[in-house]
Amino acid sequence: MSSTEHLYYQSVRILGIAEGATPREMKDSYRRLSKKYHPDVFYGDSGEKFKAINAAYSYLKKHPEPPKKLYEANAQPVYQDHYREEQRKRYWAKKRKERELKEQMFKMIFLRVRIIIIVITLFNIGLVADYFLLSTEKQRILIKKENIVENNSRSGSKRSLYTELTFEGDYRMLLDSKVKNEFKRGSHYKLIVTPVFKQIKTLYNSSGNLSYAPSYNIYNVFGFLIAIVLVCSLFYFLILKNNDYKLTMVILIIFSFLMQLFLLF
Repeated sequence: MSSTEHLYYQSVRILGIAEGATPREMKDSYRRLSKKYHPDVFYGDSGEKFKAINAAYSYLKKHPEPPKKLYEANAQPVYQDHYREEQRKRYWAKKRKERELKEQMFKMIFLRVRIIIIVITLFNIGLVADYFLLSTEKQRILIKKENIVENNSRSGSKRSLYTELTFEGDYRMLLDSKVKNEFKRGSHYKLIVTPVFKQIKTLYNSSGNLSYAPSYNIYNVFGFLIAIVLVCSLFYFLILKNNDYKLTMVILIIFSFLMQLFLLF
């Protein structure tokens, strides 16, 4: 680029106007900027910006027309090609830096949650093993029976949802409220429970001829959470390479685990 071209394009950049601007546009921009950066009102650079604005306007008053440009074989202006190339370089440099920062962030996150994911995975493997191990039979006394109701804020009425049965040894079970009259406090009942987490799988009535499964617990209805944790862990450790997808797996695993803790305790 010639010195004439350099001075022209430097001047239009300082005044913030487009290439080929009219003298009127040059003058309007000069007036606006000179007022904004006058040393009496702008103290940021000891008047350097104001001097640059004056010098740019003085040059453009004498040379208002864009200088003739050199053309390459592809008929594109050399200046424009150079400017676009610089823009591309800055763009990709910015993208590369953003990618590096994102990689560092993911690395830090995965390093901190790796142990947590391993513990949650082992916990769910334990749940599966607990369910399929030989269940134990317990004879327990029903010590508490409590209805869980839903309040209707509009009508003020209450609707019974479940009946929570509590047996000695802190065995708990939720049943449909329709069968609550089958069970009486102080009576003995047979429970089929898992050996490790002590979850009731089956409850028999006092005569032993009817059996009931829980309305819901960590195995019944919400057993799909175990599948979610194990499948997500498989994808996280062995299959996925994309960090965004791996982060999604982490969120699903932790959310499912929190729901499991709620159901257990």
